[in-house]
Amino acid sequence: MTRPRVAVYHDLPPGGALRSLWELVTRSRNELEHVVFTVDRGDTAEGEPAGADDVEVHRLPLPPGSESPVGTWAREVPRLLAAERRLARRLDAAGFDAVVTHPSRRTQAPHLLSVLTTPSVYFAQEPRRQSFEYELRPWRRHRGVRRVAAAVVDTAIAGIDRTAARAATALICNSEHTREYLWRAYGREATVVPLGVDTDRFRPDPGTVRRHEVLAVAAIERPKGLDLAVDALALLPPDLRPRLRVVHNRADPRHRRELAERAADRGVEIVYDHAVDDETLVERYRHARLCLLTARVEPLGLTALEALACGTPVVAVREGGYRETVVDGVTGLLTDRRPEAVARALTTVLTRSFAPEPAFLHRQVARTRGWDTAVERYVEAVTAVIGTAGARSAAALHPQVTK
Repeated sequence: MTRPRVAVYHDLPPGGALRSLWELVTRSRNELEHVVFTVDRGDTAEGEPAGADDVEVHRLPLPPGSESPVGTWAREVPRLLAAERRLARRLDAAGFDAVVTHPSRRTQAPHLLSVLTTPSVYFAQEPRRQSFEYELRPWRRHRGVRRVAAAVVDTAIAGIDRTAARAATALICNSEHTREYLWRAYGREATVVPLGVDTDRFRPDPGTVRRHEVLAVAAIERPKGLDLAVDALALLPPDLRPRLRVVHNRADPRHRRELAERAADRGVEIVYDHAVDDETLVERYRHARLCLLTARVEPLGLTALEALACGTPVVAVREGGYRETVVDGVTGLLTDRRPEAVARALTTVLTRSFAPEPAFLHRQVARTRGWDTAVERYVEAVTAVIGTAGARSAAALHPQVTK
């Protein structure tokens, strides 16, 4: 039986979402034939697994653009939209049975969805939160003319995202929390594909000696809540206080400086690991006393699952997807978003008042978050759109976006 041919388009940075994309592509190879298209930013190959050599990958260069007074996004987005329009024509002409798109670094839902006629599935990791959450509005960082310019650009990108998300034939997402948020944001239902972890790679090592450190795997950006981690650690007695190790793929330079000053003022030691490979990431999980998750309204919390699979307990704020990936009092501790509450949870783990066995944590993840269910739902979602009349085309919803 001939497998359906599926084009996959993404503009994801290295990290959990990109690892999940490749897990789905490689684990569903018996049911679907994938061809991957990605924007070439020089870092996308970092997330491609060694076992994906049989998957055809096309890297799409962005054409050069002119300077603009409103910043990188305004310079790049028009070029990205043009590149995605060309790609849409290419994919439609190639006769793919379906196109699966993942988020864009610039527009969230990629403009490609708005101009495809091939049936499409959008894997929405989360809505474009800057469009809906006041604290994340980009223009708030500016004043005067730059504030007005940033607001204009942000409004335009929000429109691109909204139109594209509504144009997809179907949506899939990573958690019940995200499913509800997508409905509020775009008025679209989504199918939850419960992402898992490769429990053969992410697993405990009985010979590992724990270091006196707490691990955070997060971008150094304000929404990730690392300031809360520093404040909570500062409340611990010096003889109990571990250092904070931050593994990250990207950083806001201003926020990193602020975080360093905050930690120095409070007597908290921070060490940074940038862009580590999977082998090093597993080693960091295994050596930590615990993994601390403080991001605001995280859509899923794949980091929690990876830590648990490596046998490391988790302390997480009781928000968003963490409530679905952490079983409070069993695999980790959920806590309020207050330094005092987080500090109490840290103390409970560091003093071994809560000390689940690493093998138990690994078994829990393997039993509840293996990849079989995710792959099954993914394949069902993709095959369900094949043969439909095509995408909910934005040409019909908003004719002006395709000009």
